[in-house]
Amino acid sequence: MDGIEEAEILEIVDHHRVADIQTIGPVLFRAEPVGCTATIVAKCYKESGIEIPKDMAGLMLGAIISDTLLFKSPTCTPTDTKIARELAEIAEVDIKEFGMSMFKAGTSLVGKTVEEIFNQDYKKFAFGDLSAGVAQVNTMDIEGFAPYKKDMLAYMEKVAKDNHMEFAMLLLTDVINATSEVLVAGPRKDYVETAFHVELVDQQASLPGVISRKKQVVPVITEVLTQ
Repeated sequence: MDGIEEAEILEIVDHHRVADIQTIGPVLFRAEPVGCTATIVAKCYKESGIEIPKDMAGLMLGAIISDTLLFKSPTCTPTDTKIARELAEIAEVDIKEFGMSMFKAGTSLVGKTVEEIFNQDYKKFAFGDLSAGVAQVNTMDIEGFAPYKKDMLAYMEKVAKDNHMEFAMLLLTDVINATSEVLVAGPRKDYVETAFHVELVDQQASLPGVISRKKQVVPVITEVLTQ
């Protein structure tokens, strides 16, 4: 987070890997290997005996569906599914209908710039002296991305150069069909080819079954970049 070095951290609730972080004093640190931080937050409600409001239940359910890709992601756990069902009951929604409507509304690329598309879910990862950037966009229309490709690759080349990264990659993830297309830019695109055992054609390749950046992308590029 921007400015985190100057901020006083009071508490951490998260589901990501623990990287470089320092606090001024001791804090409550609750990290659990679940698919979504909202799952932990819902558990906090229950443990504290606080009733979950209908609107908050809907928000947390939306977060869980988004992070677990409607329970299809390998990051999803039985706890996520259990909590999601409980939240759906409180929110009075059908999980599948709610999830499909949410993805349809959230994955439209119409009217967005390549910069907006790339940065809506972008993370930079450091591996010793090397670094790489990985963005991910969930879309129900991968074919509809074609008009953006040329400008997107040009923007990604700039991102890689400006940030001194080995490569920048964009995952176009089709949640429904559980597959991704990957676009790669930067001086060391071969790292991605080695990591996923693919050949990039026009800086693009298909990654069937790959939908989780955390579980299926970061570990393999970490292995390649740290060797």
